[in-house]
Amino acid sequence: MLIKGILFDKDGTLIDFNSLWLKAAKEVARLFLQVNGLTDTKELQQVILEAMGVINDTIDAKAPLAYQTYPEIAKSICDALQKEAVEPDEELAGQQLSVLFESVISRKEFSYQQIVSLKELFDRLHQEHVLIGLATADTDTAVRRCFQKLGILSYFDFLGWDDGSMKPKPDTDMFERFRKKYDLQAQEIMVVGDTLNDMLFAHRCHATAAGVLSGLAAYEELEKEADIVLENVGEIPDYLADQCI
Repeated sequence: MLIKGILFDKDGTLIDFNSLWLKAAKEVARLFLQVNGLTDTKELQQVILEAMGVINDTIDAKAPLAYQTYPEIAKSICDALQKEAVEPDEELAGQQLSVLFESVISRKEFSYQQIVSLKELFDRLHQEHVLIGLATADTDTAVRRCFQKLGILSYFDFLGWDDGSMKPKPDTDMFERFRKKYDLQAQEIMVVGDTLNDMLFAHRCHATAAGVLSGLAAYEELEKEADIVLENVGEIPDYLADQCI
């Protein structure tokens, strides 16, 4: 069936994940201890980083930081800290993580590296009358800052994010909002992402699951769950053109 809409993940799919989030996570771990009045030690920083999924300067593709919302990441951190006899407030921790990550990432030394030229990609998709949507665990504030800085916000026909009203992936909520807004059938939508959670999301929605190798998951992981595996999102227009032949 002809693809009429694409629902993209953000980090690892459109934006390089490690260059942004690995550095930010290290700084947030330190600041999280400070704002909670906890002793800022390398040991506790490491506990927080490992709870997020940062191990040996790499981010685990199946770990919280790879795909979860801030409240979900906060739960993992609080569970890990409790084992160290430290008990921060879980609800407050989720709010703190959101503020800390957004504050850190907004600093001048942090930049958004596009996987490919997104303006060129979106221009090609719109020329083919393909609707462009987003489904991310990031917040509305963070998404707007990123996309406005890159000059791509206006390309999106739908924005799904963590604003408190939409359920996070792999729940089908964001997909269904996109589908119903444009009266599409599930089979007319492609879900594109770099993690197994994105593939689970796609399958639950009965959409085409397109895995990209620009993020955290390896080919061997994605190949088992995706309908197609691409090097990056830049290959999508040619893939769609081939399907029309």
